[in-house]
Amino acid sequence: MSTYREDIAEMISAQIQVALEREYDRGWQECMKYYWSKREIDMDELESDIRKNDRGKYEEDKDPYAG
Repeated sequence: MSTYREDIAEMISAQIQVALEREYDRGWQECMKYYWSKREIDMDELESDIRKNDRGKYEEDKDPYAG
């Protein structure tokens, strides 16, 4: 009778392990989708945000490091 219980326990353990691996992979994929979606920034949008934050304080003509 103990081998039957051990077999059932092994089967349950294997099922749990597979379920955890799938859940981990799903979470990792979602994380990567979010990361890559936030990583790609539109340059025009970035420039607009920077100009909004500057509020006219930055003058390119007076900047010694301006290109």
